[in-house]
Amino acid sequence: MIIPSFVYTTPDCEWFKMATPNSETDETRISELRREILSYRLTGVSRFGDGSRGASDPDKLDIGLVDLGESGSSVVSALRCALHGAAEHMNYDDDPEVLSSSGEQEVEYLTNSVSVVSRTISCRNNVISKDYLLDILQGLAERVGACLLLVRASLVPYFTSDVITLTTRLTGRSPISIILCDTGKNDIDRLKEYLRGNGIDDIYELPDHNIHHGPNIMPRMSSEKQLELLEMLHRCLVYNEDLATARLTEKLEVVSIR
Repeated sequence: MIIPSFVYTTPDCEWFKMATPNSETDETRISELRREILSYRLTGVSRFGDGSRGASDPDKLDIGLVDLGESGSSVVSALRCALHGAAEHMNYDDDPEVLSSSGEQEVEYLTNSVSVVSRTISCRNNVISKDYLLDILQGLAERVGACLLLVRASLVPYFTSDVITLTTRLTGRSPISIILCDTGKNDIDRLKEYLRGNGIDDIYELPDHNIHHGPNIMPRMSSEKQLELLEMLHRCLVYNEDLATARLTEKLEVVSIR
């Protein structure tokens, strides 16, 4: 069972500012979070106990990424950087398990037990209906234990509110939001206010310069930034445990009624 190692507060990370010197406490927390995430296995319960959902292994966590910023793979590279350290280059093409596609969903692995299932919804499309969004998000929600929403600060799709509402309804929880900071602070602050107005409290910022890398190139980032992403990943693990417990409880209640 994943137990939060510290009290979570709503992140309000000013990534565009110079990082402060890292404390020994932060380095310890980074090591602890990396160890817990890298060794993660869902123990005791299965969120797919009735066999109705699509994961191939109930012990694994699939994190959903609703990509409205068309930068999902680069964000996954940033997550790998936080999880494995700021290595300059890691050749993931040697391992066929790292990247795969299922229909229009792209699956990228962070560890043997944690993957990111991305679904891009392009804001370049002229018309996006709610039925179209529901079809996409329902397929994603059926296989994930936690959900992230990626939004580019310079271009917020008109259907973003619908995506948030549908994701919340389908998963039972508001998504965690990642803002891609590719514009000025005023636009970023307006987007944060907009997201909070739509029920999202967990908001993280990712600087645009940290994701302009090739698919196998790991971005460099400070320990402070790595810690924030690790906290976000750890929260996804906690959400997955909550979901597993809730589904097991539902299953036991059904059994007891019979």
